[in-house]
Amino acid sequence: MNPRPAPPPPLPHPLAYAWYGLAGGLCGGSAVGAIEALAVLSVTRPAEYEALAYAYLLYGVVGAAFGAGVGALLVPVGRLVGVVAARAWCLGFFAVAAGLGTGIARAALPGAATYEGLLGVGFGVGALVGVWLGGHLLTKTPLRVLPRPRGTFALWGGGLVVATMLSLSPAPGAQGTVAPRRPQPGSFAEKPDVLLIVVEGLRADALTLGAAEAPAVPGAGARTPALAAFARDAVVFEQHVAASSWSRAAVASLLASRAPSRHGAAARAGVLRDDVVTLAELLRNAGYATAGLPDTADLAATWGLDQGFDWYPFDPRYPLAASASARMLTLYGAAARLYARVEPTDRARDHYRPAPAQLDRVGEVLDANGSATGGDRTFVFVHLAEPGGPWFPEPADGTAYRRADHPMPPPDGAAALRPRYLTEVERVDGALGRFFADLKARGRYDGLLIVVTGSHGLELGDHGGAWDGASLYDELLHVPLLIKLPGGARAGTRVPWQVRQVDLAPTVADLAGFDADAGWEGTSLFDDAFDDHLALLHPPDAEEWSAEEVAAFTPPTWAEHPGSRDALSELDLDGMSLQSVRSGGRKLVQALRLAPKGRRLPALACYDLLLDPGELRDLTRVDPSCPASLAARLQALAEAPPAEAAPEPDDG
Repeated sequence: MNPRPAPPPPLPHPLAYAWYGLAGGLCGGSAVGAIEALAVLSVTRPAEYEALAYAYLLYGVVGAAFGAGVGALLVPVGRLVGVVAARAWCLGFFAVAAGLGTGIARAALPGAATYEGLLGVGFGVGALVGVWLGGHLLTKTPLRVLPRPRGTFALWGGGLVVATMLSLSPAPGAQGTVAPRRPQPGSFAEKPDVLLIVVEGLRADALTLGAAEAPAVPGAGARTPALAAFARDAVVFEQHVAASSWSRAAVASLLASRAPSRHGAAARAGVLRDDVVTLAELLRNAGYATAGLPDTADLAATWGLDQGFDWYPFDPRYPLAASASARMLTLYGAAARLYARVEPTDRARDHYRPAPAQLDRVGEVLDANGSATGGDRTFVFVHLAEPGGPWFPEPADGTAYRRADHPMPPPDGAAALRPRYLTEVERVDGALGRFFADLKARGRYDGLLIVVTGSHGLELGDHGGAWDGASLYDELLHVPLLIKLPGGARAGTRVPWQVRQVDLAPTVADLAGFDADAGWEGTSLFDDAFDDHLALLHPPDAEEWSAEEVAAFTPPTWAEHPGSRDALSELDLDGMSLQSVRSGGRKLVQALRLAPKGRRLPALACYDLLLDPGELRDLTRVDPSCPASLAARLQALAEAPPAEAAPEPDDG
């Protein structure tokens, strides 16, 4: 006699479908969140794991809400079509997983918007297979306990415990202070303390570096008397070109003297490669104490920019208690915007440490470890975030002007960006003025090697853009560079020829008396030819010239000057890939890839920067020799291997 077949499982009570959908959505959302968090952490440094627990909770809450909606739809029809508890739970799980998975893939994969329909179909088919297979597993195996409350909470709670334990791992570099080591003997005692100040989004035309009392002209630079005074003590490089138009790629190029495509930190999820030697590593290996003070999540230790730093704290209070890696999660942006509507009060500390607080930390590091206290020679990198945004009114009223709220302002709104931006530049200038005055009052200023520069610029309505990381126009790449040498050497010198961001690390190493790393692509700005290049602008025998000779003398433009260095810039961000070269007064911009639904940019554009500094007239069709003359140079620079080490500077 054949055994009687097992009776089919009973159908749930109609209201129970809401629970099964919620429970499945809770577990499905948390599973997707954990997968995305692990994907983020797999491409970042293991500096902090908060993203895992954060994603597990955030995606679980969102998944439960959507899963409850699926369950609510089953309440009136579930029993009619014979949906058992296991399949109702699986419907909640896989409906949420497919929906979140499609959204994450669309946001994370370059060019995914072009095949989002295919993505949706793929995830939909996967969800149907999952519901069919899961229904069998949850009725004919021990996993049938999962749809019950104790089974769901055991599964979800166990995952939460594991994610929380991993998230509690300490973050290296975030605690302690720079501990002095044994002072170096001999000539090391003559080396300077080094201070590198990088200001976020600082355009070259944002500064007024003439007389300190010069008023700001509407539409021109901000009132920056502190930096104007600093410029009189420094060497000012008037044509300094950033390696990229967004923070991580540009600052990594500054510290590692490599083009963005060759240091690893060029893309949104890019991490500085372990084999790349940074300026901080070189100086620390030589005996310097090193401190890094980043002021934006794009420069956090998560992305490897802490390489070579003894101390690298980063502690803003992000909305919803997010960490640097948690901010990479796809749902974080939406959740933060929703939170901003519920809690409209916005504070600078939620995004960065204001410049006065950052510079106070610099003073503490120099006081504890600098040569003036008999400690180590010290290298401090400090990042000041204000000009890059968000922008806060003063006095603070709980509001801010943020890119998240105004990603692409209309033309009339873009015109209002510049005064807001210049106000932030003036705030940073004021903070620097007080900081420099304090250094002078304590006798510390003169002996320091101080570099002040911008990471990149902002578009501020130029060329139809507003922020950074969206193009390679000069408003994003032309940034200031001021270098104050110890003892006031070469004070007030103006350098008109073109230099590059990748030259900064070799320059600091040279001025400190060390060899550049063999993998660095830049060379010292104060090389053996520096004085000869200056002499082309101010011949040493000019005082003996006749009036006719003086009148006939025309110094070379920055484009013609033999000291000018061809500058490669690259942008690989949010599905877009651009390259540019600035050479001989002309500039070629090439789009290797454009985001399908992003901003429209020309595939190839060429500009004469001497006649058209605003890059308003594309010469590609008017003068074919423009792109033809620069295309080979761009390709050579983009494919160039790392430079050999520079000749050893005098260590005496």
